[in-house]
This record gives sequence, C-alpha cells and structure tokens, in this order.
Amino acid sequence: MICLDATAPSEALDHLLASLRDRLGNDPEEELAVAADELRRAARARLTRLVHNWPGIAVPSQGRTAEPPRAARSDSPYVPV
Repeated sequence: MICLDATAPSEALDHLLASLRDRLGNDPEEELAVAADELRRAARARLTRLVHNWPGIAVPSQGRTAEPPRAARSDSPYVPV
C-alpha cells in the first residue's frame, strides 16, 4: 500500500517507484508497520474529503491555522479527526 493522496499527479509515478525501491529491503515486520501507516494516511484523506464534501458541514476558514496532526508522527496508531 502506497498512499499517493498528497502527491501531485505529475509526480505520482516517481513517488511510487521511489517508495517501492525504499521498501523493497524491508523485513516483514517493518513492512507491516509501513503499510499500516500508509493505510492510515489513505483512510484519513478519504474521510477528510468526505467530511469536506458533506452537505451542511462548515469547513474552518483558511485564515485559521490548526495544530499539526498527531498522526503525522509515525509512532501514533491513531488517525486524528
């Protein structure tokens, strides 16, 4: 699993190939951890799109800055909402 959600379409192939090269030498345990992190990123991106496109949901203004998500840390097993 490689999440390409934050990758520009013009860079997707390069990112995919680089990720495959980087992960090719992973042992099974390390690969499970990396794949789980990628799945969290993909799920979070899908949920974010769903919420932002949901009718009647107010999206915070662009001028307001949010705290960095806790899931940005690779040791976090949780997806912030």
